[in-house]
Amino acid sequence: MATELLLPDSVVSAVNLTAAIADLDEGVDNFDGAYATTQGSNGNTLLVLGFPTPTGVLTTGAGLQTFRARVRKNSANGNTTTVRIEVYENGTTIAQGPTQTITSTTGVDLTPFTWDASILTLQSGVNVEIGIAQQGGGQGGRPNNRRWIEVDTADWEADFQPPPGFGEYAFATIF
Repeated sequence: MATELLLPDSVVSAVNLTAAIADLDEGVDNFDGAYATTQGSNGNTLLVLGFPTPTGVLTTGAGLQTFRARVRKNSANGNTTTVRIEVYENGTTIAQGPTQTITSTTGVDLTPFTWDASILTLQSGVNVEIGIAQQGGGQGGRPNNRRWIEVDTADWEADFQPPPGFGEYAFATIF
């Protein structure tokens, strides 16, 4: 087994957010404070990001694949905001992590969501996407109390089976 950290390479979908991949592609350990920001709308936010294909076939087993994300609440007080990380494959939700409450307006790392690659149709990981889905706070109640989740970045620690020769070096003598 081997692991690699994959960074988002595309914005698949953004609901109630203005999102540019240049603001989202640095990974949780190197977040830059440039967020996909709310459009000040009525409704919860959703951001789905695509990844490059992992180097090898994904390893199956509970908790071997890990999604992480960094988010913030767009403004203090108001409605309680909740969010969860979701696994998407080619635009379809196939797994959901636990709902987490967000109070920070400066940014916080969500609890990582681990999952099993056996839920995928394609073990290559070619169509894997992360969803950061707001569950509460963006609708209902007084309009001036509504709050949204904004996303700084996300990443995927992919566990995979290395292809033959991966990480090996071949040496030749030239005469």
